[in-house]
Amino acid sequence: MSSAWFARLGGAAALGLVVGLLGVLAGFVPWVAKMEDRAGLPWLFSLRGPRPVPAGIVLVSIDEHTGTALGLPAEPADWPRTIFAGLVDVLRANEARLIVFDVFFPDRGAAADDQVLAAAMTRAGNVLVTARLDREMLAGLLRVELELPQADVSAAAAGVAPFPLPVAPVQISQFWTFHAGAGDLPTLPALAAHQAVAGSLPELARRATATCPAVVFSTTVPQAGLAAADVLRTRRAQVFAAPPACRRKLLREATARPGDLAVLANLYAGAPSRYLNYYGAPGSFPALRFQDLLRAPPAVGALHDKLVFVGFTARDPVGQEDSFFTVFSDDAGLNLSGVEIAATATANLLAGDGLRPLPVPAAAALVVAWGVVLGFVCRLLPGATGAAASACGALGWLLAALWCFGSRQLWLPVMVPIFLQVPLAIGGGLLMQFRHARVQRARIAAALGRYVPTQLVDRLAEGGVSATASAAEFYGTCMATDASRYTPLAETLTPEALGLTLNAYFDILFAEVERHGGAVADILGDAMMAIWVSGRPGSGIERRACEAALAILAGLELRQAAGLHAALPTRIGLHAGIVHWGTVGARGRLEIRAVGDIVNTAARIEGLNRYLGTRVLASAAALAGCDGLRERAVGRFLLAGKSQPVAVHELLAPAAAAETDRLACFARALALFQEGSWRVAWPLFQECAEWARPGAVRDPVAAFYAGLCVRFERDGTAGLVAGAVVIDGK
Repeated sequence: MSSAWFARLGGAAALGLVVGLLGVLAGFVPWVAKMEDRAGLPWLFSLRGPRPVPAGIVLVSIDEHTGTALGLPAEPADWPRTIFAGLVDVLRANEARLIVFDVFFPDRGAAADDQVLAAAMTRAGNVLVTARLDREMLAGLLRVELELPQADVSAAAAGVAPFPLPVAPVQISQFWTFHAGAGDLPTLPALAAHQAVAGSLPELARRATATCPAVVFSTTVPQAGLAAADVLRTRRAQVFAAPPACRRKLLREATARPGDLAVLANLYAGAPSRYLNYYGAPGSFPALRFQDLLRAPPAVGALHDKLVFVGFTARDPVGQEDSFFTVFSDDAGLNLSGVEIAATATANLLAGDGLRPLPVPAAAALVVAWGVVLGFVCRLLPGATGAAASACGALGWLLAALWCFGSRQLWLPVMVPIFLQVPLAIGGGLLMQFRHARVQRARIAAALGRYVPTQLVDRLAEGGVSATASAAEFYGTCMATDASRYTPLAETLTPEALGLTLNAYFDILFAEVERHGGAVADILGDAMMAIWVSGRPGSGIERRACEAALAILAGLELRQAAGLHAALPTRIGLHAGIVHWGTVGARGRLEIRAVGDIVNTAARIEGLNRYLGTRVLASAAALAGCDGLRERAVGRFLLAGKSQPVAVHELLAPAAAAETDRLACFARALALFQEGSWRVAWPLFQECAEWARPGAVRDPVAAFYAGLCVRFERDGTAGLVAGAVVIDGK
């Protein structure tokens, strides 16, 4: 693979790591974490929908109509405790496994009623009641106090525990199994789940002792009020006091197979806070109305081995007294009641199907891996394709998260991977591709700029290459060059040596063309065509072209003086005008060329050097604005294939430009020639051609005209058209 491909792979890896690490860091930003909890989790619940409620849990609902139906006050706090005692007797008669009151029984002074309820609870032996946590700010510190139910009721209960939940309109997604504010006491759902499977305590104690001998706790299940919660708290503290490896091993062994042992192990060694795995909207749990149980008790044994939760379950949003906003709260404002959340939490603990967020290290690794995948997709695939693939990947992530959520109770993050990382990867990929395209375009433009004008490069980049869209017309100066004695040289050199010689030769030409702001348009054999373009005549390109021509001659003469073959004698022709530069060709074969009259005329002017014995010739148009350059007019010529004469000048090297006397003599002779005075002009041309002063350079142009004077005097003016010398050859 090419280095460019490896560079793209490196860029893709870098993009992926950045996207992955940003995803991990975003998870530690509080508002992002809240978005996952308040938006991502409800989204998964909504997509998953309700799920079956586990058998074995029944609600006894106290609603807004219960007081009226029983002829009692509307508020249950005003009911006599004998009503609740009657309910306990009915549930005991129907063989309920555990009775959980999500109802607080404060001390209100009605001792007889309290004793009746306490007696009923003692007979049942399986009643749990809730305590209350009172919060108070003292000296800027939050103080939490545990308020127990009425003393007789509390003493008669099989267990007492608080069940704190937020009362603000915040979505409830978690519950505590042990509450730090209450001194790590177990909450009502944790105590209910524990008491429901307490028969497996001896086996758990045996396994705990085998796993870690330091863990020794009693298997007795107290039946006196807060004692049950205290014992559970103590046992949990004993487990957590053991080395972490012991605790992990206990959890791993106990949870290898679901069952009562796994429930106890999770309570003792698990986290103090759990995510609720809701079963559905309000009313999902089977429920019996409080008044119906008292007025028409079911058959004995109808509630055999059931966990019965008693609490407020109003079905009218206006009448809700103990309700909480959850992911399943409906649009009408109906929320889940506290007793339904307690039943949900207990069911999650017993079934072992509570939500499990992905552990932080695993979540971080997954987010980084996902970012790397997105980085490769968005960097290596074209923009639209990469974006579409990322969108499909996001859908795949959501489906995988939904499957884990519904089938494995595993909560994968969705907000960061889908709504943060995917846009970041798409944006980053597009930005990198745009930057790469700009760099590539700049490189191509720099390369093309050596051969074609910048304006044409921009047009090619924007419109692509076609025979029509990539063409443009410019005002320009064209330089045509040709090396003399190339053919004899080619006969004496090997192809390899000839190639090296041409490369060295063109290196001189190209360097001067580029240094003077021109562009090489074409190369054919030993001939070169270069162009200087501008928007208008007289903008300085003519002078730059002329100076480049003189610099080329100077450079070649230096190499010739050094004895290098690359110094081939070179003829140069210059002409200015409108040039058409762009792609030419058809049927899939296109070339970028400069075409137009100035190209042909420059080539003809270059060929004129062979007749005049000169090195650099330029048309009058090519000398526009070139004041200060030494040159001389060499006449008007009708070049091969042309219909209009061209006024031609010779650019003079410094040595020739210094011969002012000879140049003045040539100018007088040329004026006489153009007047038709051949006889008078001839001796002057002869004098210029044979100038014998020290340091003089032979003038081949004067010799050319001297010959013409003799011919025209002898044969007539067949070689003149409108005063211009006719040149038949190229």
